[in-house]
Amino acid sequence: MRPGSSHTPDRFPTAHARWALLILLVGILASAPPRAAAADFHQQIAAFAAFGDRSTGTPGNARAAGFIKETLARLGLGPVESHLFSVPVIRHTASSLTVPERGLTMPLHSLAGNAITPPTIAPPGVTGPLVYAGDGTLARLNGKVVEGAVLLMELNSAKNWLQSASLGASALIYVDRGESTRMDFEEKLELSPVQFPRFWMPVQDLREAFGDFESAPGDSPATWAVLS
Repeated sequence: MRPGSSHTPDRFPTAHARWALLILLVGILASAPPRAAAADFHQQIAAFAAFGDRSTGTPGNARAAGFIKETLARLGLGPVESHLFSVPVIRHTASSLTVPERGLTMPLHSLAGNAITPPTIAPPGVTGPLVYAGDGTLARLNGKVVEGAVLLMELNSAKNWLQSASLGASALIYVDRGESTRMDFEEKLELSPVQFPRFWMPVQDLREAFGDFESAPGDSPATWAVLS
């Protein structure tokens, strides 16, 4: 993976977008009848969701800012201005998961899990046996060869990834089953510069890549993965 902006799923807005959305909704609700306000609320939420990734510096972020400015101006609340300023960000360009035995290569989503160290993997990438770690507790890891492995771990696993990193795992891919909350992602943030690349993938993509990975034997896995 080349250095880039790590991100959480698009359905979870960033802190900047949350504040902007709050200001916008307050303006709408204050200027509309109750029923109209409720309808506008849902429309605004749907509009923001359609912008996709709204993290700082992304096209979705720019579209959301323009949408907010136009809407506030239309409400006639007074002069509406915007100011440009520079913000350092880590730009994510591309990451991939390759399963050699199936001739399959799929995109990986990087995780914004470290305030200092981006989840960068230097060429030629990381290769290791696939091990499903469940929720990542020591009980789930018992009897499995973790050192050098690429782990699949449920997003609902708190900070158990730290145990996998300390046991020598090469990398980790979180399993997103479509019911993950913002807290599931934000609790993964670690301020210390731990060199342990972490990613996430929707469960349907993982099934395409690995089949029924939950029931695969973890002590002698037959599937190998390459992360780059």
